[in-house]
Amino acid sequence: MDKEENRPAAGTAAGQSKDLGILAAFEATLLFSRWLQIPLLVGLIVALVLIQLKFAQHLFVTIIDLPTVGRERVILVTLDLIDMVLIANLVVMIVISGYETFVSNLHMEDEPSVPRWMRRSTTGQLKLRIATTILLISTIHLLHVYLDPARADDSEFTFMLIAQGVFVLTAAAYVFFHWLEYGPSRKGES
Repeated sequence: MDKEENRPAAGTAAGQSKDLGILAAFEATLLFSRWLQIPLLVGLIVALVLIQLKFAQHLFVTIIDLPTVGRERVILVTLDLIDMVLIANLVVMIVISGYETFVSNLHMEDEPSVPRWMRRSTTGQLKLRIATTILLISTIHLLHVYLDPARADDSEFTFMLIAQGVFVLTAAAYVFFHWLEYGPSRKGES
């Protein structure tokens, strides 16, 4: 009878080993899942190429029509081009930061052509850049409607104003909470 009392409960060690194996497999799956973002990031790069093609097409058509195009139309086309550049910048920021944050480190320490923001930006600074870019894109759309009121009816314009206000409040709240967390003496740390 003494022999039975000293024996460990049947399956305890084996059960723990099995649980650890399942947990390890689950964690490996979680870690591997970050690579599933690669096709999404490649899709954003394709979208960036499409933006470039649309930019070139818009510019080319405007140059061809330049003798018949008025000053206001040139301003609106310029706003469209700025809008496309800001959206392209947003895509680049998201692709690069998404890859580096969630998939793998970029090996760019020795690359002299890498922009300074990529070398020194913190996550907080990047979030602020993205929020600012979205705010600028929204502002350009509002300016479009202001300069060409036929583009939107009153309800659409009201919605755009409300959305713009929400974007401004969101960006201001982010800056405020970032300041609360890191204080004025340690800007950009996150």
